Amino acid sequence: MSWQDRITDAVIETAAGDRFVFEFRDISKKRDERTEVFEFSDSQDYVQRKFSGSEVFDLAVWFSGENCDEQAEGFENATRDIRPLRFTHPLRKRTYLVQLMGLVRNDKLATRANEVAFSLSLHETIDLENIVKQENAARIVDNTINTLNLQNSDYFANRIVDKTPNALKKIKKGISTATAAVAKSALAYEYAADTLADFESIATAADALVETVDTNAKAMADVLQGYIEFSAKAIVYPIEKMAFYDEMIDLLYDLIADSDSDPDLVLLSGLSIISGLSLSSVLATENDYVTKTAVFAQSQKIYNTATALTVYIEDQELSGLAEFDPRQLETFNNLISLSAARLSQIAFKTKQERIFVLMKDEDLFPICYRLLGGDNPDDFDSKLLNLIEINKLGGKELYELKQGRRLKYYI
Repeated sequence: MSWQDRITDAVIETAAGDRFVFEFRDISKKRDERTEVFEFSDSQDYVQRKFSGSEVFDLAVWFSGENCDEQAEGFENATRDIRPLRFTHPLRKRTYLVQLMGLVRNDKLATRANEVAFSLSLHETIDLENIVKQENAARIVDNTINTLNLQNSDYFANRIVDKTPNALKKIKKGISTATAAVAKSALAYEYAADTLADFESIATAADALVETVDTNAKAMADVLQGYIEFSAKAIVYPIEKMAFYDEMIDLLYDLIADSDSDPDLVLLSGLSIISGLSLSSVLATENDYVTKTAVFAQSQKIYNTATALTVYIEDQELSGLAEFDPRQLETFNNLISLSAARLSQIAFKTKQERIFVLMKDEDLFPICYRLLGGDNPDDFDSKLLNLIEINKLGGKELYELKQGRRLKYYI
């Protein structure tokens, strides 16, 4: 079958339900890539590609025949509706949600060609409710996690039904191990009395459900996911939240490495841990990360952990031991993409690390002013204290820095 045989109709449908089938000549397509360029004074640029942008289609289409003028008039009037259109690509056989960006109409009267041609520019779009504003990124990530948690609970409950007694024993052991690890890590942080009571009540509920996981699988999944999330959300500072999830990542890798682990429990725990890691990472600000390098490292950590879990599950699928739910995979990938996009926004605002080597003996105050500025006295005091802390200055160095001294600063 040649490509000519695979071509179908070029169709545009309006939100009002009108459907137009066109004759067509050429359809071109372009796509922009979302990138950010970070310039470093002492090395090459770092170009970060975040994700691919929408596709834009330029079409040359027409109506022909005795009623071509009426068809064209109907189409032009229908496209005045501000709502998106649906365009079915004749070669891809895929329908895109698009907005009409431009329309040129040509009634070929002089040549009596018996046709009305249109040049259209269609820009792929998304539903208004899905638009992610920068200030709402964390909320969108949180909503995506909630969706993923519901899918995880359903998946876990459905999989429990076919478990053998030996497999259930493994799951109970794994849940106990996971809850103990969460408790050990979380209780290292200081909680308010009421928060600590809530935390302990969740732990008690988890312990009670372990023995009845075969009949309360969905409840067990909800509790385990909530247990992990609550522990991090109750921690005040974003940096401490991320430190907590660093320990949870260790738990995940231990579960993956343990040949006795149940794949479905690994999946449930892993998706919960990576979800929490993603949320805590995007809740942090440029002040928490300090440097771009730290943001890039956090983004890479999320990606590496997600990849490790995906590879594990794919291996289990090939062995016939587990089956990855496509809904979860799609939501999970969306979560990772959203987190990466938000971290890129944070990276753009964070500072870059600089190193300055003194060519002669100098006083601390002038060198701080020269490196960081500080016309505002309060602002200068903060910069000075920060420079002292970063470089661990003390003793005589608070008054005079010797030639050859390396100073680290962020700008």
